[in-house]
Amino acid sequence: LQCGNELGWRTLCLADSNNLNYFKQCKADVLALRAGDELRAIDNVLYTLDGQKPVAMLSKAMNETVRMWKDKGYDVCGAKVRFVVAWRPKDAERDEEETAVALVDLRLMARSSHQE
Repeated sequence: LQCGNELGWRTLCLADSNNLNYFKQCKADVLALRAGDELRAIDNVLYTLDGQKPVAMLSKAMNETVRMWKDKGYDVCGAKVRFVVAWRPKDAERDEEETAVALVDLRLMARSSHQE
């Protein structure tokens, strides 16, 4: 992915209680990810680079943060996997299966640099 004039965030947690079920349905695809894998961002969903498999969804809080950066003239231009972790909500039953969640570096690009 070519993202000139980048602004990056490090290790974003994409999971929250609202979208943890999303990760459950794509667990095998998330487990296939490796640190350094590039992801394509389309709206609030991250896909494998070929755009075929959704593997992450931005949390509600992260969507609000991205919206703030969009208002400042930046757009999401991609992401890179930093970690894949086992995740279980604090209130989960002891025997509830853990979910695989991708923690990523999300990259933003100044809108003026990709509209030229």
